[in-house]
Amino acid sequence: MKYDKFFALASERGISDAQLIINTHYSFDVGLFDGEMRNYQISDGSDVVAKGIYEGKLGVVALDKFDNSKIDKVIDDIIESAKIIKNDDPVFIYQGSEKYHKFNVFNPKLEEIPTEKKINLLYELNKEIKTLDSRVDQVQLDYEEVKESYTIINSKGLKLSQKSNYYVLSSEVVVRDKDVTKDGSEYVISNNFDDIDVKKFASDSVKNGIDKLGGVTCPTKTYKAILDREVVAVLLRYYIAHASSESIQKGTSMWIDKVGQQVGSSKLTVIDKPIVKNPWGRYFDDEGVACYNKPIIKYGILQGYEYNLTTAAKDGVESTGNGFGGGKVGVGNAFISLKPGKKSLNELMAKMGNGVYITDIEGMQGINGQNGNFSLQSTGFIIENGKISKPLDLVTISGNLFEIFKDITDVGADIRTTFYDNEVPSLLIKKLKVSSE
Repeated sequence: MKYDKFFALASERGISDAQLIINTHYSFDVGLFDGEMRNYQISDGSDVVAKGIYEGKLGVVALDKFDNSKIDKVIDDIIESAKIIKNDDPVFIYQGSEKYHKFNVFNPKLEEIPTEKKINLLYELNKEIKTLDSRVDQVQLDYEEVKESYTIINSKGLKLSQKSNYYVLSSEVVVRDKDVTKDGSEYVISNNFDDIDVKKFASDSVKNGIDKLGGVTCPTKTYKAILDREVVAVLLRYYIAHASSESIQKGTSMWIDKVGQQVGSSKLTVIDKPIVKNPWGRYFDDEGVACYNKPIIKYGILQGYEYNLTTAAKDGVESTGNGFGGGKVGVGNAFISLKPGKKSLNELMAKMGNGVYITDIEGMQGINGQNGNFSLQSTGFIIENGKISKPLDLVTISGNLFEIFKDITDVGADIRTTFYDNEVPSLLIKKLKVSSE
């Protein structure tokens, strides 16, 4: 009700339809460095995006807070924003979908856990990590907890709201052996505090660093390769962006006229999965369109493009609920899932026999998002006779995203939710160029 005045005055000023997107957010962040608290921050705020259609153009204004004293100024800014738009793209304020698959991704129990317990967890982890190996030199631990709510309300009577919460527990452990230092890391993303296994988290953090000591180089050539989940997570985001109808319409996608055709290995199935009970789950997109799960690629075959309201109107189809971006809505995904296979990581190594296992990549600017070519600094391990032989010092891997996803020969069962809004397993691929120069 408190927004009725805004909608009424917007209408009086010639704005045919108007909308408000209200995002509230709270975060709590605490970190330790070698057992000493290095930061403790609490952030609490909100932001609002106001939109309106004026003379067929969509004006957009962002502000940190909305109240009645700002209404006239907001309406002025919407009109001015609309006047400077030169393109003739169709624009919309959405009346709402016929049906929404509502679900809850908020866990109230996370809030009930005392802050002291969350801080003590870091001290406990620090102590555990320090006792595991004498080569542990430095330990950095961070716990960040986030609570958000997202609401869309407009002049057509649409009102949608969803809230979520989650934490990220992360570590960075520096290990030293004589004059050689390496770092190991680990993280957990969840909204269930019981998902934290202190001993396993500490052990994995240390092991990820210790395993890198004694690294060697390898001859420059093409190898069979296993890509770790963290590597796959990054490459998948660049790859799947080519299913965007926005890219198709601009002529920048490699998948123009490829629907129904083989674009990847028959082992590859990728699902747009917004209806998922994790922190990225969404039942409506940033335009208010209902989200639903759907395959983007199934057994290597491109199933279709993803649309927001504007790109859908251009092609004469319905939006697929992929309008994301807040103020300037583009085409995107809330969450993506690469369907896992049945083999463990060890079984993938056994199947590969000899090759490389790439665990880390650096320098994302080394990926050309349009043509898929990449050249990235990387580390990992040499695999001999189906087992890890030696750690691999800094090398450069190069190739093409589209060829990588065509060259998948097997998919691991070790699926994991990553920082990149997706869940992915490890992949075994036919060939990867590795250079040690």
